[in-house]
Amino acid sequence: FIKRNKVITMMVAALEMKIMIVEVEENSRAMLVNLLKGQGHTVLSALNGKNALELLKDSLPELVTTHILTPEVDGFDLCQKMKSNPV
Repeated sequence: FIKRNKVITMMVAALEMKIMIVEVEENSRAMLVNLLKGQGHTVLSALNGKNALELLKDSLPELVTTHILTPEVDGFDLCQKMKSNPV
């Protein structure tokens, strides 16, 4: 049983990711952040695409989930800018 638990723990640790959530609705953003942190992920959160681009200067996540209709820089523009400026 202990060996099996150790293997499962190692598998879960291997799946931990840095994830960015871009969401304008505060309650939805908080819910997603709490859910993902509860699963062991490191989570960055941004109110809109402009904030997300600022965060991306300092930290590169493995996964970004974005709301499409965000003010200033929308989700489509954010994806284009991320794609055109690979690290």
